[in-house]
Amino acid sequence: MGNAIQRIQDWFRPDPPDDPTDGLDLPARFCGYAAPNHALETDPHKLAHALGAARLNLTLVEVDSATPDIWNRLLAFLHAMRNEKIWTIICGNWNTAAFANAPEAWFRDLENFLKEDIGPRYLGTEISEWSDARNNGPGMARKAESWAHRLGIIGPLRLWNRGSRPQSAPAGWLLDYHIPRHGVLGPAGCLVNGDHSDWLRWVHDGPRESLIAIPDRVRQSANSALDSGRHYLFYGYQHCANGAAPDWQTIEILGQIFSPIANPKSKIEIPK
Repeated sequence: MGNAIQRIQDWFRPDPPDDPTDGLDLPARFCGYAAPNHALETDPHKLAHALGAARLNLTLVEVDSATPDIWNRLLAFLHAMRNEKIWTIICGNWNTAAFANAPEAWFRDLENFLKEDIGPRYLGTEISEWSDARNNGPGMARKAESWAHRLGIIGPLRLWNRGSRPQSAPAGWLLDYHIPRHGVLGPAGCLVNGDHSDWLRWVHDGPRESLIAIPDRVRQSANSALDSGRHYLFYGYQHCANGAAPDWQTIEILGQIFSPIANPKSKIEIPK
C-alpha cells in the first residue's frame, strides 16, 4: 500500500496553503452534494470541479472493508476535493456489514491512513446509524461510539449520528439528522441529510435508487433547510452507480441556492 500511496500523493499533493488555517477553520454554513455509495467510482476531479464551481463546500463518501483498492481511490478522491476546498466526510455506516463487522486491524489502517496520508485539512469523520437497538445490541453500540470518537480526533469536522435522528450531540460535534421525509428538519443548527428511503423516493419521484432528482423538489428541500439556518447535504443514495454521471443539475441548483449565502470567511459555531 505504501509505495502506491506515495506515488499518488506526489501526483496530487497541492502546494502548501498561504493561510495556515486553510481547511482547519470550519465555514459558517455547509451545503453540499454526495454520491455516498459510488463516489469512488466516478472521476473525482470532475466532481470536485463541479462542486467548487457551484461554491458548494461539502461531500460525503461511505467506506468499508470490502471496497477494492480503497486506499488509492480514497486518496485520489480526497486530494481532488481538497484542491477545490471541499470538506469531505469519511463515513462508516453501521448498517453496512462490511463496515460494522470490519476487524480492528482494518479500522486501525483507516485511522492511520487518515492521520498519516491525508491529514486534518478539509476532513470530516462520522459513524452513522448506530444505537443500542441496532446492530446486535449494546456491545456493538459501544464499538460504534468508540470508533466515532477515535475518528473524531483526526479532523476538525466531526459529525454525530447516533440513531439516525439524534436530538443532541456531544460538545464540539455537528449533529447529522437523517430526515425521514420532506418538511422535517431536525434540531436547530443541524446538518439536514436526506439519507432516508422515504425522502429519497420523494425527491426523485420514483425508486430510492434513481439517479436524477426532480429539480423543484431539490429546491424545496434545500431552501427549507438553508432558510432555517441549518446546514444541508443532498444525499444521492445510488447516484453514480454503474458508471452513471453525478447529478450535475442538482449540483447546479444547490449552487444557485447556496452561493448568495456562502461566506468562506465566517466560521461555524458548534457548542463547546
